[in-house]
Amino acid sequence: MEFTQAAREQALLLELPMADGSMRTFRVVESPVIAPELAAKFPAIHTYSGVATDGSNVIVRLGVGYKGFHAFIFDGQNGNQSMRPYAEDRTVFIWLTKFPICL
Repeated sequence: MEFTQAAREQALLLELPMADGSMRTFRVVESPVIAPELAAKFPAIHTYSGVATDGSNVIVRLGVGYKGFHAFIFDGQNGNQSMRPYAEDRTVFIWLTKFPICL
C-alpha cells in the first residue's frame, strides 16, 4: 500500500507507452481510492500510483477494473495524457493528450 515501508521496498516497475510512441518506466504501488466497503463489493477494482524512474517527477495514476485498464499521466513539462481502452475487447487503447486538469 502507498506510504508504507512495504511500498517503498516492493514497488513494481511498470513500463508504459506514451502518446508520442516512447516508453517510460514507473515505480508503482497500490493506492486504494475507494472505501473498504465498496472495495469488498467490487473486488476487481484496483488503483495504483507511481512516479517515473527517470527523475522527471512525472506521476501516473492507474487502475484496473471491470472495464479494463486506464492510466492518467501528469507531466508538468510535456502535458497530461490519458490512456483508455478504445475497442470493446480491450485490446486497443487510445491516448488523449493536452487536456486540462483543474486542481
